[in-house]
Amino acid sequence: MQQLLSLNSDLRFVYELKEGLITGTNVQVTLSKKICLLKAKTLNIPELNQALITFEKWEEEITNYHRHRFTNAAVEGRKKQ
Repeated sequence: MQQLLSLNSDLRFVYELKEGLITGTNVQVTLSKKICLLKAKTLNIPELNQALITFEKWEEEITNYHRHRFTNAAVEGRKKQ
């Protein structure tokens, strides 16, 4: 993994952003998230920009998952009858 990340600084940044959001404490995540999302927007990578739109739209739900490790995917995955 490190060899792949060493090939591109933007890729390394995005990977570290994702890892930080998953492993950080609530305070670290809140501060890091705000700083990193601002920097991520300046990279102007189309795929990252789309992901950031999704993240901002679902920020509370994503943050709650990482805080509590609980998801309602099983319920959402069921078809309505």
